[in-house]
Amino acid sequence: MYVLIFIFIASASASRRPPLNVLGSATLRDLQDLLNTTGKIYVYSLTHAPNYYVGGEACLYYVPEKVNETFFLLHMNYSEPSRSTPYTVYAELFPGGERHNPFMRERLGLGNTSYHDLLLVTYKPSVGCALFVLYIDDTRYCEVHVREDNLYSYYETPGSICTDYQEEICGTNVYNLYKPRCQPNSHWRIL
Repeated sequence: MYVLIFIFIASASASRRPPLNVLGSATLRDLQDLLNTTGKIYVYSLTHAPNYYVGGEACLYYVPEKVNETFFLLHMNYSEPSRSTPYTVYAELFPGGERHNPFMRERLGLGNTSYHDLLLVTYKPSVGCALFVLYIDDTRYCEVHVREDNLYSYYETPGSICTDYQEEICGTNVYNLYKPRCQPNSHWRIL
């Protein structure tokens, strides 16, 4: 997910089509399964963090609302200790194919011509993580999303398949956006 509304606004034109190579073996069903929850999904880490993220106190999560099999409203919440910014992203799902991975086309409003395509590389239900690839100005970036009910084990267990793929595909310049303080009522937030 193009991490913030600020990044989305900065790129006013539609994202370019991804290269022809398909990464991973994800399916449209995997993408639907990830989003089929009433819980939060955290943007755990990414490789395209703006400078103000580094060392910051920001948290980003969304709660998906299913409209139909291929359309979801993502109720986003970007928060810092002093404020919270809720907004809605419109996500349309598309199947993978011979030339691309299944992807989620995200827009800030219905009819908005600006969008980002998040290509699903892998979703591992047992770990609760998904790796997405997106392209901004022909540069490939990665995001790891983790379901809320899997956060503790994901955080405590280094070297998950999503993290490994993220480093393999997008390099080691990764910013971990998620921190235990993102869940203020968590029993392990003091970590």
